Amino acid sequence: MKKGKYLVVFLVFIVSVGLIVINFPSDPTATNGEKVLVQQSLKKGAIVPKEAQPDIVGKSAITMVLGTNEVIYSKDANARRYPASLTKLMTAYLFAKYAKPNDIIPYTESAEQQPAFSLGKNFGPVYVGETMSAKDVMDALLLYSANDSAYMIADFVAGSKDKFVQMMNDEVKKLGLQGTHFMNPNGLQNPDHYTTAYDLAIIGQLPYSEAWSRETMGTESATIKFNQSNKLIHIKNRNSNLGKYGNVAGKTGYTSEAGSCLFNIDVRDGKTIVGVIMDSANILNSPQMYSGMKKIMDYSFNEATPVVYENAGTTIFDPTLTYKLFGFFGPTRTVKVPMVLNNNIMYYNNSENNEFSNVTLDTSNLTAWDCIFNKDKINVKFNELKYSKDYSVTPQISIGQLIEPMIFAYILLVIAILSALLFIIMLIRDINKNKRRARRRTRKNHR
Repeated sequence: MKKGKYLVVFLVFIVSVGLIVINFPSDPTATNGEKVLVQQSLKKGAIVPKEAQPDIVGKSAITMVLGTNEVIYSKDANARRYPASLTKLMTAYLFAKYAKPNDIIPYTESAEQQPAFSLGKNFGPVYVGETMSAKDVMDALLLYSANDSAYMIADFVAGSKDKFVQMMNDEVKKLGLQGTHFMNPNGLQNPDHYTTAYDLAIIGQLPYSEAWSRETMGTESATIKFNQSNKLIHIKNRNSNLGKYGNVAGKTGYTSEAGSCLFNIDVRDGKTIVGVIMDSANILNSPQMYSGMKKIMDYSFNEATPVVYENAGTTIFDPTLTYKLFGFFGPTRTVKVPMVLNNNIMYYNNSENNEFSNVTLDTSNLTAWDCIFNKDKINVKFNELKYSKDYSVTPQISIGQLIEPMIFAYILLVIAILSALLFIIMLIRDINKNKRRARRRTRKNHR
């Protein structure tokens, strides 16, 4: 009788599990499809009101928020142009990264060969073998924009110009910038030496992130010294905006091919914005370059206002998600789960953002059960090249939608679980009975 009792319970368990396996197999097509869903720019080709943004002489320009890289103003910012001495922003960063202010830097043959503006040609002669402190070399590079100081740095840091240029281009690759290629450390004209306003806005943040190059970028004047001759040179920062309108750092550049170029970092009311203007009027330190920078900075701080990119309440994605029938185990099924935005996605309406923005949803580790039990943690990501921000979404699905189509499977699972529990209870009870009987027999035998 006991064996029959166990057999009945065991058969109930086997039949229940068997019915689940037979009637509810995994969907062979059950995958999440694309791991990252991408909604391309909704604003591609959108009109940027001319009256809304300032008109400037510079052919390319951009402003972006320091650190987040959110673009506020853009004018042909991804066009390849010659950077002239704005190249020295990358040179300064590598120098600050691999040298210390009190290092002694020799004046090399390659430095001596550089044209004006340079220490040797404009304040010379400077002889090969002369030395300077690294701090003075950095001052010469960023304040006076000395072409020979860039080669002093290249030789000291990398051993040669070519190896240093490789380091510069390696940094560009690390940053993921597509529009930049360097051929020398000082920015003298070369057809294969180019960048973009967007890329320069990213690159220029690098020396600003290093303490002693940042301090130099904000220095109005300095006295530098040649150690062997004890000669002193007084130099001023070529950035005429420094100290005005919140400008705390910058770098100028000019060649006849590049025109006037300017990199600025301004701080106003606790907000820090990076600005770049390229190929302004074809004169050194062009007044239009400085007035243009003031225009786009004033606009970025005071006038630019984010507008709606995508409205709250919009079904931004409708992914097909997988889920295991019983949570962590069981047959795999799929279900469509609409994702509704909880808040407006906001952005600055400019040509850069209209061209390159998108919204993404990473579904690689997202299941339908997550949309039930972890729905407060699901976000889509709004992207603008190197700027991104998360926005929460609400999955439009309930636990009933997952359970109802397969309610019979859940009933069978409950029966299987109950039968398994009953089997265990019966087994434990019979084991305890046998133990008690054995103890009684043992006591009788001892009497």
